[in-house]
Amino acid sequence: MLESIVHCYPALTTMAGVADREMIRHMEELEKEELRAVVSLLGFFDDASKQLSASKQPTRFLVPLIVEQSRRHLQPDAADRPLVKKLKVKLLRGTLGDNFEGTVFEGDSHHPALALHLRYRRLAQLTYLDEETRSCIQELVKTGAAALFIRRAKSKTQSAVAAVSSADSTAPTAAAAAPFSLELESEDGDADSKHFFEYTTQHYHLHNPYANRTTREERQRKDEFSAIREVIGDSEFNETLTRHYNPSDCITVDETLRSFRGRCGFITFMPNKSSKYGLLIRDLADDRSRYMLRMLPYAGVAQDPDPDLHVTGAASIVKHLVAPFKNSGRNVTADRFYTTIALCEELLEQNLTHVGTAQANRLDLPEEAKTTTGREH
Repeated sequence: MLESIVHCYPALTTMAGVADREMIRHMEELEKEELRAVVSLLGFFDDASKQLSASKQPTRFLVPLIVEQSRRHLQPDAADRPLVKKLKVKLLRGTLGDNFEGTVFEGDSHHPALALHLRYRRLAQLTYLDEETRSCIQELVKTGAAALFIRRAKSKTQSAVAAVSSADSTAPTAAAAAPFSLELESEDGDADSKHFFEYTTQHYHLHNPYANRTTREERQRKDEFSAIREVIGDSEFNETLTRHYNPSDCITVDETLRSFRGRCGFITFMPNKSSKYGLLIRDLADDRSRYMLRMLPYAGVAQDPDPDLHVTGAASIVKHLVAPFKNSGRNVTADRFYTTIALCEELLEQNLTHVGTAQANRLDLPEEAKTTTGREH
């Protein structure tokens, strides 16, 4: 049983065995007290990770505190149950590797804390560590899965404890079996799937192994978005969005600012948005279901822009986004940034109607439409 239970620790760094049926089965067979002990043990790592992420103190001051907490929390105690004592030893050995001897820490190893800290995965702020230590830490945290798996395991195990506590003592296994599951899809909704998706997308890095490195600078001069244009451009991503969904009669053109303050040449500042800084995306969505049908990222102005890739002008953006829905009889809704008389006429020629507010200073707006004097409605 022990080997299956502690299989959760390799999963922290490799994501292997996340849906290990054997481990789940043994966790369901644990007694209620043992289950609570495992929850407490894993819960420490979750709390330590949150403390590290929320703290504004310098890393060199905070990490030793977490290490000391780890020492106190994971030291096997005489009052521990045999299973919990073995689990502590296993976690210590798995965390510290060769630095672990018996049940004590040797030196001031930072591995336990750093393996939990999502913010320092690139080790950019750990220059005070020697190269051997840095390499060892990097092995522990390179997959970015530690805190995610611990939070999932803690949440699921707590559900199992609650179920065991409220169930009849003669059938603890059946009560705990349903809520405790490490599958990506859970029976209690999409909470785990959503959390897993949001966490992993923060650590994705898109790389095209077939791209010609010798032409990289030339491609970037023509298109700042060239690195992932084939993925999120008009070829794959947008086609997939519209291939399997038939929108309603009303579609809407708008823009989204995805919060981002990293290193990027086309970050947009929009003071009226809550995020202020981020990546600007013009999108087309279904008015009823809010399903996104197409998207057009704003990649700034390139040094030598390619006219086929850079869509500029409010009217051109709308026509580009609604192109797959020509002659469909749908209505296109947009705000005053996009609405012009010329755009309405062009969309009408494509059997599309348009509804939107218009700015009074538009040159093509009739004088009768600029004033409300004498209007009945």
